[in-house]
Amino acid sequence: MTPQFLTGLLYWLILLLSLTGCAKTITFTDVPYENPLADYRYSCQSIDSLTVAAALPALEAQFGDQLEATAYRDKMLAALSFYPNLRGVDIRLIRKRLRTSMAARPLGLGKRRSRRTYAVYVDDVSDKPADFRNASYSAQVGCFIHEFGHISYYVSRSNTQLASDGLAYVTSQRFKNKYERIADRLAIQHGGGYYVYQYRSFTFEEAELPEAYLAFKRRNYTDQKKLLVRHIAYLRENSVEKCVDY
Repeated sequence: MTPQFLTGLLYWLILLLSLTGCAKTITFTDVPYENPLADYRYSCQSIDSLTVAAALPALEAQFGDQLEATAYRDKMLAALSFYPNLRGVDIRLIRKRLRTSMAARPLGLGKRRSRRTYAVYVDDVSDKPADFRNASYSAQVGCFIHEFGHISYYVSRSNTQLASDGLAYVTSQRFKNKYERIADRLAIQHGGGYYVYQYRSFTFEEAELPEAYLAFKRRNYTDQKKLLVRHIAYLRENSVEKCVDY
């Protein structure tokens, strides 16, 4: 067993022992709200920095109080616009050395669900085969959209369920694949699938990854072609006509 595996296993064992499982029920509802980036939800058009800059005052009003981040704040707020169900959820950006570009985790062992804080870890502190900062602006937003898919999943889970998920994540490759597919599915359902597709395209087509790292990515993540197919299928199943060219 690798040191990373043992560290992860120890973390989740401590979590399992410390959590009580009591929490108020949170219902997944896409409550209507004033979204300045509404035209980009369920779309197949890139989003640029000027568009997001114009929307920032409204995005700050909706999500700013809960977001503890200075770096990448505009991209995180743009990504949060796809998740009205995350309004009021505390999210913190933490820069940390990772094997991949980003990761999302709950913080605060033993806290009730309504009082949890969630972290988005970003690796911009080490040399990596694929630095996410080299991706397009739109693709970087897509990377955060994927991470917020994880957080959407976490807020629906009790503490005991999260602990069980954590143990499965570090012991089962099959569950790890399922875990990433859940985040992709939630990104698609919330209208951000195209941007996750853009980031996945950067990873698999543009970044020129070493073969070992590319194999790691393919083991854990759906490739960009399958992701786009799922995004378009979801739009057609729900009669959304924003991607008529596909």
